[in-house]
Amino acid sequence: MLILVVILSVISAGSSLKYEIGKSYKYTYETNWALNEVDSKRATSAQRDVGLKLTATVQIEPIWHNKDEQLVKLTISDVKLHSISRASVHGDFQALSRYPAVFQWTLGSVGQLFAGEGDSITVTNLKKGILSLLHLSEQSSQSSEVDTSGECSVSYVSDGNTVTKTKTDCKNVEIAGEYRNVNQLLEASVQSTCVTKYELSADIIQSAAATESHVTRLNAKTNIGGEINSRQELKYVGSDASGSAVQGSTLEDAVEAFNQAGQYGLYGMLLSSVEENQQCTTECVTAADLIEKYRDTLDNKNMATPQLAEAFLELTDSFRNTGKTVLLDIMANTKNIDILPQLIDVAAAAQTSASQDMLIQILTFDDEDYVEISERYLLAVAFSTHPSEKLMEILLELVNKNVPNEKLRESLGLTLGAVVNTYCRQQTTCDLEIIRNIVASFLDKLAACEDNICRTMHLGAISNARLPGAVSVLLQFAEDSKDSIVGTTAIKALQRLDQQYISQRVKAAMSRIYHQNERHYDTTVRTAALDVLLRNKPSTEELRNILLSITDQVEFEMSTYVLAKLTNFMKYDLELRLLVRQVLRDIRINNYRLLPQKGLSSAVTNFLAETVDTNCTYGLFMENSNAGIMKQSTMDVDLSGRQHTLPIMSFGLYAKNLGALIGEDAENTDSNEDADTEPSVGMSLDLMGVSLRPIEFFRGQTGLMSAVWNAPSEPVSALQGSVLIHDHIQRIHLQNGVVVQLAIQGCVSIDISGSISISLWNRNSHSVVYNSGGLVVKGTMKIDHPYFQSSLEFSAQSAAQIEFTTDVDFYEMPFKMCLQMAQPPFKFSHFISKYEGSKSFKTAYKSKISRTRELNGVSFILHPKNSNQCRVMIADD
Repeated sequence: MLILVVILSVISAGSSLKYEIGKSYKYTYETNWALNEVDSKRATSAQRDVGLKLTATVQIEPIWHNKDEQLVKLTISDVKLHSISRASVHGDFQALSRYPAVFQWTLGSVGQLFAGEGDSITVTNLKKGILSLLHLSEQSSQSSEVDTSGECSVSYVSDGNTVTKTKTDCKNVEIAGEYRNVNQLLEASVQSTCVTKYELSADIIQSAAATESHVTRLNAKTNIGGEINSRQELKYVGSDASGSAVQGSTLEDAVEAFNQAGQYGLYGMLLSSVEENQQCTTECVTAADLIEKYRDTLDNKNMATPQLAEAFLELTDSFRNTGKTVLLDIMANTKNIDILPQLIDVAAAAQTSASQDMLIQILTFDDEDYVEISERYLLAVAFSTHPSEKLMEILLELVNKNVPNEKLRESLGLTLGAVVNTYCRQQTTCDLEIIRNIVASFLDKLAACEDNICRTMHLGAISNARLPGAVSVLLQFAEDSKDSIVGTTAIKALQRLDQQYISQRVKAAMSRIYHQNERHYDTTVRTAALDVLLRNKPSTEELRNILLSITDQVEFEMSTYVLAKLTNFMKYDLELRLLVRQVLRDIRINNYRLLPQKGLSSAVTNFLAETVDTNCTYGLFMENSNAGIMKQSTMDVDLSGRQHTLPIMSFGLYAKNLGALIGEDAENTDSNEDADTEPSVGMSLDLMGVSLRPIEFFRGQTGLMSAVWNAPSEPVSALQGSVLIHDHIQRIHLQNGVVVQLAIQGCVSIDISGSISISLWNRNSHSVVYNSGGLVVKGTMKIDHPYFQSSLEFSAQSAAQIEFTTDVDFYEMPFKMCLQMAQPPFKFSHFISKYEGSKSFKTAYKSKISRTRELNGVSFILHPKNSNQCRVMIADD
């Protein structure tokens, strides 16, 4: 139907092209494709383009017609391949000239191609590429057309005998097996241009010259990427008499007559090009072979290194082409027991039916001995780049089973929520039965909860899913819950929703919570509500009320924290800054009583790294009790581009009612903190917008003493894993018929570890948290045919660590605390490799470029009040 519409649109424009039966029109044809890294200077031999040039003689010979419809014979001869990088290297390519083809041509519009069954897919594609140059309209017009480039928006501009054809917004006809990343900063952009200029004379095409370019860049670092440029040129040489006409009352009869005469085995096809999948036949490397190659690299001690991340990517690609039976054998191999967690990461990242079925078969969620490895699987699955309905069905079944281990139950809900969010962001609609079933399951389980631990668990799952339909439920728990963790979890779920869902109703509820209009709330709940208000365009009146609220010095630490948060927001939000300045004209607010706060709570955001394309910021937010004891502390790391922001990590510590354990004075106890609540301390962690299962360090005095005596003095890993963060698979169909396979994959291998020493005698503690990561991003642009190959590979890798040191002196009240954040020196490496070859060349060509940049270590600026505390503690030592 689409082809018919295109043909009719061209027919309606009319055509004066007249290729006569009885004549053979001879053309020279040349096309090339050249690969290189983006912005290459091409100044050295290693920087030169790689690729191939194809030259041939083409004959176009009408052999049948019925009114405006023609059947035209295409004959190709004298075909040669030339090296792009080595001018003297060339060879024959006889496969393209072995069989003729015929095609339907109606007033400048190419319909079906009838090619011989002896032609390979690549040979047929190259013939389609020639025919794409014959597909034109002589009148200025716009239409949608399907040819070798896919389905494109096409514009024609006619100027006398010159016609310019421009293609835009080309979409592949077949998109199966293509992936994109929902996080735009972890995506790649492909910018494409394709322009063909025609010279018409004597009712035929005198020449057609096309230029085409496809430039791929990483969104986060645009100087890393690749490009492919292609040219096509068809030049008229002359015409000769021909006697190849066939008889037939219809086009089908004419095709059959031509086929019978030459026994070509012709079959019809559309003009869109098709990828030719290459199967390995000799010296093939299996997944098991790769595991042997990388066995030492996959050891736990190599977590958070580029070496392990690179092995992960190569194994993921191999696992995607490996069947379930082979994968089961790999996992059952006793030699792989020590590296099984890393293989679980790889299998989950492969995201094929075979790998999913294998993992569900080997994992036992009901067995306490499998909890750790099952959680490793759930961690990897939570970051699926293109989750399927089948995966959601598997996870929902596990969630509804109510597995006995509470930690595993929580991780299952969080993972399913994250998968739902990714799936819905990729699809045009989220209105599926499986999604409705998941939402119903989350809400039913939440409603059935009898304790706050259960409520927090299911609110976390809803938060990861980012379900707009759950706003009413979230508001209910935010306003009505008397447990601070439940309240803050519900508000965090609201924070994650798109701004369009933060209605006046939501803002009004957050305002009631912050100002305690109906009841008292813990300060952590109130500051969470404040965050929602400040992020969603507060009015002048709302800002005035917020500023007036901090005149309350009963909870002076919260007032200090609110002012610090507001000041921090103003640094990066111009609109908010202007509104606050307007409010500060009121002398009731802009005075000594309100603005100088005496607390130690702080909020500060600074740059971790700055580049041309992106900025990476860190935010440190600490709220204390009036006694100076930490209530909550959060470190956020965000990556921001020109249009998008990605939360890389959010690491939080919370201390609930800790004053009861260390004898905090009643006057220093926050008025809204529930004295009956059992003291507890824990940690939360979000990675790339996905909340992971929080870890509780201890609960109650007995738990505290156990934590003190068992505190690790040497670094112990709290979280390890390797996650697929880039996953861009795309086919670029050039107009000349060549199909380019574009693949960009990236892995981050993480290891979050820490150590702590506590002295009850000296009443102090020293702790260090190490956030370590190894990153590798690899991209390939490849043209792979049994007779010729061209490829470009670009990659970047680095390993970095952030050390967060905390010293606490609790010998006397108020506590003294010194925070330090530092990054040791690290390297960033960028590699380019290129290849071209053909069976008709004696040698292939390879080139490699390596670039390494060393970055110095750095200590990061924290809040001035923290610096003062550090000076005091250092002076005391």
